[in-house]
Amino acid sequence: MIAAGAVVSLASMLMIWLPGRRKRMSWAVLLLIAGISALSIGCGSSAATKTTVAGHAASTLAVASSATKIANGGTVTFSATLAGTNAASATGSIVFYDGATLIGHADIASGGAQLTLNSLSIGVHTITASYAGDTLNDASKTASGFEQAVTGETFFTVIAASGSVSQSSVVSLTLQ
Repeated sequence: MIAAGAVVSLASMLMIWLPGRRKRMSWAVLLLIAGISALSIGCGSSAATKTTVAGHAASTLAVASSATKIANGGTVTFSATLAGTNAASATGSIVFYDGATLIGHADIASGGAQLTLNSLSIGVHTITASYAGDTLNDASKTASGFEQAVTGETFFTVIAASGSVSQSSVVSLTLQ
């Protein structure tokens, strides 16, 4: 495809050679050519497209937990299972996330990977995973997150101030 700049330059050179009244018509032609070029160049999509490479198989990824609820400081193991035609021979690693935060990665063995943690904070965490793919398998991500609850007690301080007077209070919060 010809670049828009080259099309505009070519049309400009034509305008110089065209005499009088035809010059006005050449401006219209120039604008038409530039518009068509811009549209054809801008027709790409910003959305990622999945290219299937010969010999690659589509893969899907699912995540599970050894316990849906754990105590603060407790150990939990997340298992990611890769499914697809060539999943059993997949290589590389699976990356685990808590929301958008990377929490670890684990090497694939027999179509899956496991990550063991004891460092999740109190609250509910949305755990997802992704796989970059290899020579036989396409990349994949979990379709939705797995919700991991971490129970325990936490504290926060509430401070109320008005002018030079302030009052603070520590509030205890227990998640069960």
